[in-house]
Amino acid sequence: MIRIGLVAGAVLAVLAWSSHITFAQDAHEKHDQHHEQGHQEGHDSGKGEHAAGDHDAVAEAVCPVSGLDINKKFNRKYRDKTVYFCCNDCIGRFEKDPEKYADGVKAQWAAMKPLAIQVTCPADGKPINRKHSVEGDHGSVYFCGVQCKAAWQKDNSKMKSKLKDCFTYQTDCPIMGGEINPAVSAKIDGRTVYFCCPACEKGFLKDKAANFKKLDAQIAKNKAAAAKRHEG
Repeated sequence: MIRIGLVAGAVLAVLAWSSHITFAQDAHEKHDQHHEQGHQEGHDSGKGEHAAGDHDAVAEAVCPVSGLDINKKFNRKYRDKTVYFCCNDCIGRFEKDPEKYADGVKAQWAAMKPLAIQVTCPADGKPINRKHSVEGDHGSVYFCGVQCKAAWQKDNSKMKSKLKDCFTYQTDCPIMGGEINPAVSAKIDGRTVYFCCPACEKGFLKDKAANFKKLDAQIAKNKAAAAKRHEG
C-alpha cells in the first residue's frame, strides 16, 4: 500500500509539473502571438509614413526594447523627444526602467536623424519648446507653448499649411556638429544660423566665411537627400 501510495503521488506530481509547463508555454506563445500581431499592425499602418517635417522616416529605426520594426502609434516622450515602439507591451517594459533601454533609444534617434528640423511654432512663428507637442499626421509637431498647442488641437486646418515653413535644413551645429537647439540662433549677415548652445555663436564669428561654407554644404546635402527620399 505504501509503494502504491508513493507511486500514485509521484504520478500526480509529474502530471502537475507537466500541466504547469504546458500552461507556461501556452501563456508565452500567446504573448509572442500578441507581440507579433502588434508588430505586424505597426508594419502595415506605418507604410508610407514620415516623421516630423516629412523628412524623418528611416527603415532602420527599430523598437529600443524588442529590436523589431517600430509602429508610430506606439510612442512615449523621453527627454523631451519622441521614442517609438512596436507595441504596448514594450512601452510598459520601457516605462519600468527607461535607462535600461537608453542605448536602444539613442540608436533609434540616430537612425531617424532628420534631414530637416522644426524650429518655429506653426501658430505664431516663435521658437519651439519641445515640451509642448502633439502627434500629427507625419510625426511630432512642436509649439512654443500650451496656448498654441491648444489652438492646434482645436482647429489646425490653417496651421498645417504653414508647417512646412517651420523647418530648416540646417540640422547640425556648424561648430560642435551636434543637433541644433531651435531656441539658440543668431542673425548673421542677414541669415538665421542655429547652434547647439549660445557659446558656439562666438566660434562661428571667428571665421564666418569658412563656417558659412560648411553650413551651406550641410544644407545642400540634406536638401538633396530629402529630394531623393521623396522620389523613392
